[in-house]
Amino acid sequence: MTEDTKKKNTIRTIAVVTLIALTLGLVGGWAIAAATTAKTDEGDVWVVQSQTASVSTEAVELDNVGGSVLQVSVEDGREVNAVSISQLVQDWDSEFADTMPRAVITGVIDGKNHSLIVNLGKPTATATSITFEGSTIVGGGLAATDFKAATLLIDNKGLVEAKLKESQTS
Repeated sequence: MTEDTKKKNTIRTIAVVTLIALTLGLVGGWAIAAATTAKTDEGDVWVVQSQTASVSTEAVELDNVGGSVLQVSVEDGREVNAVSISQLVQDWDSEFADTMPRAVITGVIDGKNHSLIVNLGKPTATATSITFEGSTIVGGGLAATDFKAATLLIDNKGLVEAKLKESQTS
């Protein structure tokens, strides 16, 4: 299997997991959290869902988030676990250190699906929201936007970066 095929299979796996997460909806997150054990040191990507999200040149804020985050390992033993939002915030430094991980945020704007790539700053959370201060929009050209039915895919594996490079050379 070539490296390119591995990357494509990994991206497909992430897309399937995201679709499953969307299908489960915001309320279904508690069932996943109850049925799985968190393993925060093994995550490659995280999927966070919210009813609304606001993206600006200074922050990414997700409001009315579900109670858990899907943590997906895309290596050989592919696993999906659920961790709480507070656990993600608590473990941020050990997972990402001083880096600003890439993320893809998708959602609905004016009735149409859109996505945006961002670099995430360190998060803070409340009972119903999570904010990534100091975040930046990759590629520029957009000052601010609001999403409905948003999903944030946080990439600790470099998959988004690989896809960006692939699309730029195609």
